[in-house]
Amino acid sequence: MQRLCTVAVFELMLTACPTTEVADAGLPDAHAAVDSALPDAGQDAGHEDTSAGLDRIDRDAQKPDTIEMEDAGGPATPTWVPIPGGTFDMGCSPNDNGCYANESPTHSVTITAFEMTATEITQHQYQMTMGSNPSNHHGCPTCPVEQITYQQALDYCTAIGGRLPTEAEWEYAARAGTTTKYYCGDDDACLDGIAWYAANSGSESHPVGEKAVNLFGLYDVLGNVHEWTADWYGAGYYAVSPAQDPTGPASGSERVYRGGSYLNSITNPNANHVRVSYRAKLNPNLDYSNHGARCAR
Repeated sequence: MQRLCTVAVFELMLTACPTTEVADAGLPDAHAAVDSALPDAGQDAGHEDTSAGLDRIDRDAQKPDTIEMEDAGGPATPTWVPIPGGTFDMGCSPNDNGCYANESPTHSVTITAFEMTATEITQHQYQMTMGSNPSNHHGCPTCPVEQITYQQALDYCTAIGGRLPTEAEWEYAARAGTTTKYYCGDDDACLDGIAWYAANSGSESHPVGEKAVNLFGLYDVLGNVHEWTADWYGAGYYAVSPAQDPTGPASGSERVYRGGSYLNSITNPNANHVRVSYRAKLNPNLDYSNHGARCAR
């Protein structure tokens, strides 16, 4: 399906979506920086890259109960997956040379057990609960809902008895016990098996659950659409983060989103935003056609 609009003018040179992002002081505009202008690992990140085979882990054995498609729109409510509590190293992965400064220092974090939706929230699920579908790519009920603000994402999660995950919960759940750049390994070749990104997406989102799950049973944690988290953004937060269930800075002006999207390229190792430790920020009042959510509880 041809996308009617996209995040910014330079993304495939199509017409921009109605909402326009305001540039940060001291940071590139999240939707106005091309790869050549991206900050290096020594600078604060928090922008978005808008450029355009699995390892030997047996992920099929880790899948949750099959997500039954009730009709063409899929299930009306998401499937919840239990995420066991544990301790992990949050931040830049050991063999990842593309990390930004805000992904350091790598630090040990302990997470209390919680639940997370197996997939990103779909357009059908959002419409069934909220009564509308704000998505740009709106002809695909099983695709993730997108073009939602932070508050819209939070309101949906609250309506189904959940909340948005903290940034720490998100990375813990995405890694699912792994310590590599992607949860399929460090080799870029494994990404096709787990994520929709610039090289395989055709510049549009795709139905959820088509790629392989991670070891906790979550689909599309990397790629497809970015996912809002509950945390305010703090570039240096990792240096002062609590070791137990951190919830981010007490206040701020931008919220953290994670996971990369169908528009993100991995061809420039210094601008690869589909990595599991990549952190980005956005004004919570803005929405884009590659921003969605999944819920926690």
